[in-house]
Amino acid sequence: MTEKNIGLLSEFLLTDEQLKAVGCLALESTHLELLVESFIIALAGKNAGELLVKRKMIDAKIDIFKDLITPEIKNADLKNKFEKLCSDIKSDIVRRNTAIHGEWNSNENKTLSEWLSKKDNADVVAKRKNSPSTIKSSEIMGLAHRFSANQDNLIGFWTVLQKKSSHKGAE
Repeated sequence: MTEKNIGLLSEFLLTDEQLKAVGCLALESTHLELLVESFIIALAGKNAGELLVKRKMIDAKIDIFKDLITPEIKNADLKNKFEKLCSDIKSDIVRRNTAIHGEWNSNENKTLSEWLSKKDNADVVAKRKNSPSTIKSSEIMGLAHRFSANQDNLIGFWTVLQKKSSHKGAE
């Protein structure tokens, strides 16, 4: 039997643009996770912070960060906005997990030759077992942009809180 390289399964399931979107999503969500870790370590101290984030998934890190920072937010409107942001991020994490860890398939019953021809993979959807979450390949780049925007939003909250705490120390 001769060896024949048939390529990556992902290249049959997704177009180059869709693969690029999945890669962007993975990187943007990782950057957000690292940002949250750095905030936790800053709030809890290096040793305690590292223990808090060790072996935790991103959604648990969001919960830890929220628990640490919410008592610091005295303004009710700001607190509500922060809690909404955390809720939105957690919803996005579910969709990200579906995109990254889900099973990609077509909504149609395509033959192998149709997959190989890659005529139209616009209808590809990721699903996860035991989860109602699905995501279309056309939605992934938008989700990557949401993770990027939420990094900026978290930095904005952090900056506001740092300014408020530095003013409090000056009083």
